Amino acid sequence: MPNGHLSLQDLERMRIPKRYYMSSISQIEGENRKLAERFVDLIKNNKNFNGGLLLFGLPGRGKHYLAVSILKRLRAEVDCFRGLFVDAEEVDKNFLNAEYDEGETFEDRMKDVDLLVIGRFGFESYENFLRIFEIVRSRIDDMKNTIIVSVLTNKEDIENKYPGFLPMINGPIIPTLIKGKDYNEIEKEKIKSQLIS
Repeated sequence: MPNGHLSLQDLERMRIPKRYYMSSISQIEGENRKLAERFVDLIKNNKNFNGGLLLFGLPGRGKHYLAVSILKRLRAEVDCFRGLFVDAEEVDKNFLNAEYDEGETFEDRMKDVDLLVIGRFGFESYENFLRIFEIVRSRIDDMKNTIIVSVLTNKEDIENKYPGFLPMINGPIIPTLIKGKDYNEIEKEKIKSQLIS
């Protein structure tokens, strides 16, 4: 039964990176927060909704933070909601064939969860990209929700690196530019001021 809170076991089963354990939609500002809340509402209030987001933009704008916050909110508030975070760099043959749960491989889990978040898209090898491409296509065919977080900063870079990918996902998965503060710079300034104090 969802209670709005997640246990450490929930975070680990979803493979949330530790740096995002405390992430929350309530800490996101402006248009990015509205985007996250709209996406959560679409999934919560429409059982037949299927789609996703391809997040791109300059480094440090909170793309991964936003995606993980959406995943965590849905897991905390929706009965039996299953989600998974996977780093695109690790999606090799050994990873996909590894056992996630008894009788279930990571590939099975990636194809079957209610929301799959694929992080750091753009750093992976071409072979891993092809594996991701097949999983995303399978999820679109099966009407499953997916968020892809790109390290590439614009649609042109994505299309140049992976010709044909954007047209394949276009429709169910919406390319979305994430703007805003550079959180990497803000963190550096916090650390710098703590060191000086």
